[in-house]
Amino acid sequence: MVIGSGDSLVVAEAFKRLNKLPVVSERYSLVFHTDQEIRNAKVNGGSIKDATIIMADFMHREINGFLARNIGQKGTKIYSLRCANLAEKLRKKGFRLETCTERYYSPPTIDNMKNLVLMILSREGEKVSYGKPFTLPASGIFHPDTTKIFPGFDEYLKWYRNSGKLTPNGFWVGIYTFHTSALKERGKMEACLIHALEKEGINVLPAFGRPPYHESLERFFIDKGGRPRVRILCGFAFRFLRGFPEETKRILCRINAPVFIPLSAHAITIDQWKRSPKGISTIRVAWQVCIPEQNGAIEPSMVGGKRSAYLKDLGNQVFDAVPMPEYVEHLVRRIKAWHRLQAKSNKDKRIAILYWNHPPGKQNVGASYLNLFQSICGILSALKEDGYRIEKLPSEEEIKRRILLSGRNVASWAPG
Repeated sequence: MVIGSGDSLVVAEAFKRLNKLPVVSERYSLVFHTDQEIRNAKVNGGSIKDATIIMADFMHREINGFLARNIGQKGTKIYSLRCANLAEKLRKKGFRLETCTERYYSPPTIDNMKNLVLMILSREGEKVSYGKPFTLPASGIFHPDTTKIFPGFDEYLKWYRNSGKLTPNGFWVGIYTFHTSALKERGKMEACLIHALEKEGINVLPAFGRPPYHESLERFFIDKGGRPRVRILCGFAFRFLRGFPEETKRILCRINAPVFIPLSAHAITIDQWKRSPKGISTIRVAWQVCIPEQNGAIEPSMVGGKRSAYLKDLGNQVFDAVPMPEYVEHLVRRIKAWHRLQAKSNKDKRIAILYWNHPPGKQNVGASYLNLFQSICGILSALKEDGYRIEKLPSEEEIKRRILLSGRNVASWAPG
């Protein structure tokens, strides 16, 4: 089996259970490799060339290339866990590709992985029984303290109140994430954030859905009267969209809540991230931070990442996605601060206006040929109209005079 490292712990646990069955341990050798092992050149192609059955997640670029280079015999049976372009290419090359296994990988639970292998062995003629795949709905509300998936807010609120979690005067925070995070073994970061918020008397509405998101966002976070149910959103699942589809954008505007960006370290472990002066890679900064910020999200905050381990009786290095509690607590503090800001009237808020003043030079005030002084004058006028306290609105000339007097980035080589 060739998989993403994020699924390695689940697969390892499933293989441990399978190896306790004589029909498996006495006749088959179960081996798995991860995209991270392939990326770090810790896997040779021998185990793939000699394999008679291969199960692969084709959604990883490293796995695609690895399989294309190393599948040795056309009699090899290839079962897809998730398909990408390589699946069709393999078919054209004469390889036998089966996709009936994909339903067991959505989501990849321990039981699903175990039953997936048993189903394949049954197809190979072994007398083994296997269960049907466990599946999740396309969208729903969840909570780490129950296995229930709630189809709507009313059902969730009833459970939330009866379980003693509801804070009557507390505000609501929505968490929007991937469907696999509704599973306890996969949603540890979300669970940590949920419990940390509830500890502070904040009510939490965790939901999942699939792109383009607008249907589930509207169903869960807007009530029947068209009013938003939440004051703040934490979006684990928004990072892949550059420019929201029009309907999703419209729903988010109706919710009218700040959208926070919880981050996790994917390609490196938490320890590696903490030691690195660089942190997450440049490409991940692009899609984890820049794209959500272009869409209007704020406060990118690291909340978790991968932790490596070695399981007894298995030589493979496995990874688990876990939270970093101290960073989760920081995010909760920021959420509380934003809520306090929401509760303030505009006249009591203090606003800082930042303008571009680089590279150093007496003349370098502004950016992209904007008229800085006129722009600030317009912003101040709009703030005053919205109720912000500006006792005396300065003119464009007065703003220019003040900036030239004390607001320039004069270089050390050009004093005065």
